[in-house]
Amino acid sequence: MHESATSCTLAFLAKTVSFPEADAEFGLSSVLPAYDEEENVVVVEPGTHEASVLNLDQASYVVDGDLELDGTVWSAEEGTFLFVKGNLTVGNLIIGGPIVHVTGSLTAKHAIHTDYNHGSLTVLGDVRATVIAAEHLFGIGGALHCDTTIDFGGFQVAEAEFTPTLTRQQAARESRDWLVPEVLNDHGYVDGGTLAKLLADGRNPLRKRPGD
Repeated sequence: MHESATSCTLAFLAKTVSFPEADAEFGLSSVLPAYDEEENVVVVEPGTHEASVLNLDQASYVVDGDLELDGTVWSAEEGTFLFVKGNLTVGNLIIGGPIVHVTGSLTAKHAIHTDYNHGSLTVLGDVRATVIAAEHLFGIGGALHCDTTIDFGGFQVAEAEFTPTLTRQQAARESRDWLVPEVLNDHGYVDGGTLAKLLADGRNPLRKRPGD
């Protein structure tokens, strides 16, 4: 994952409460597939915030409303969660383990990446991004609007007609044909950490599209 993201701090955090307190207010246990009743939860003020990174490795977060961040929602570890009771707008969403649940729509100004093999990303509304690379569970209840979709086995899209730019079979067996060499290891398989960094840097890993 993109290690430089861990160095950022957040100045807009509102308060920290226990999980039972957050559950009583937001009904977390009814929507999260897994949680730790002993952990604390950071309740974030909804609105637009100038923050380069929301680091989910540091804590679990709840937002009671819409949240817009200039930069990246990021993680490399499992065990935490982000629950947004509204719409979420970010520069990138690059996660490798936590549970992210958005009751509204999700907009990424550039990339969405779910790294194998823990956690999940669930969006009940629409999803918009420039590039999506889904390596682990990514459920989309509304419409998907994205120029480049790479399915490593994670997409669950409500739209029956959805066809990814790069299918699971192509991504697994023919990665050298379609993806830039720098995201592949010596055996020709995708390296999740390198892919995450490339996406966080605003780049597209697709070298060419099938049919070109």
